Amino acid sequence: MRRRLKRDLAAAQARWDAEAAAIGLTSAVQREAAADRRVDELLKAASRTPAGSITGVIAKLAIATEWSELEPEADGYPWDFIRGVLSDLTTLTTNGT
Repeated sequence: MRRRLKRDLAAAQARWDAEAAAIGLTSAVQREAAADRRVDELLKAASRTPAGSITGVIAKLAIATEWSELEPEADGYPWDFIRGVLSDLTTLTTNGT
């Protein structure tokens, strides 16, 4: 019984995989995952890049608020940005810029 169920499951999975590939679902899922990784890289870079002006601080806050609205389960966001903005404001204030 168990072997038959495993064979049936494997056959169903093979059909699913073949159909998913035939309609482009597999490729779309892979592209979506790649895009998600790229967005994560860009957000991390933006949160870690020091702002050189108040305009830069505003831009970082805009990114943080927009991203948190679009992705409520975003890991670390907007807190990475908020920590970065706090550091930027401290530096800009200390340097008198």
